[in-house]
Amino acid sequence: MSPAALDDHIDKGIRRGKAYGMVMDSDYLRYLNLTVTFGGDFDQEPWASEILERREWSAPTRLDELYQRAYERLDAGGTEEPAEEPEEFDGLADEEPGESVDADTPEPAEFEPPNPEPEWDPDPDDIPEPEPIEVWEEAD
Repeated sequence: MSPAALDDHIDKGIRRGKAYGMVMDSDYLRYLNLTVTFGGDFDQEPWASEILERREWSAPTRLDELYQRAYERLDAGGTEEPAEEPEEFDGLADEEPGESVDADTPEPAEFEPPNPEPEWDPDPDDIPEPEPIEVWEEAD
């Protein structure tokens, strides 16, 4: 995409975002991200327009819902229906915390926090005194 085409894409996205009540930079950024992923006119598709037209929701809430629906669409390969979980995921929700799905999976390494001791402990006698600040007085 040329720089001019990118500028046009961004301008169009911001105008459309404003039309949907977006005011924060973070809202515009999220909206533009969706336009790059699904196309500049994604907001005309039924899955997106039904969310964007819900004016009783705040713009950030509508974007949260759009992102959720977008993830579902991407998982489903771009179709309207969410993807089904692969068979290897069956039963994962039934496991107790800490159970391993695969007995051959190694345990994670033990976390070691960084050394809490400072690398340099200044001797107060070695710290120089700050130089006095000159104050300029205005002439009358």
